[in-house]
Amino acid sequence: METHVDGHKDLHSEQGALRGEHPGRSRNPLIKVRDLAWLEFEKPDLVRAEAFARAFGFTTVLHTGDELHLRGTDAGSTCVIVRRGRGSRFVGPAFAAQDKADVERLASATGKTTRTLQRPSAASR
Repeated sequence: METHVDGHKDLHSEQGALRGEHPGRSRNPLIKVRDLAWLEFEKPDLVRAEAFARAFGFTTVLHTGDELHLRGTDAGSTCVIVRRGRGSRFVGPAFAAQDKADVERLASATGKTTRTLQRPSAASR
């Protein structure tokens, strides 16, 4: 019988950082991030990027002329997106906020607007 272990349980205080924990952590964070959604990269050659990813155990979910979606060996959502670019670079992480109100609060605080993103999934083939 397989049991699920929550690696984040009791990891952080609901009141913010604990004494000595994460010295750079905000005492009053603007939003709560629920999870890492995916990582984004740019590469000039998606065929080579796909071969490299497969050598490390990634599975291709989607491969178009301009975009490559990868997931781990277990079935599940895309965890890496590689877009065609002039050079190789790490673009950044995409995070899943705790809820829509967090996203709207962040947008308001930074003078940005929001739009709904569809999370890449294994079903997008």
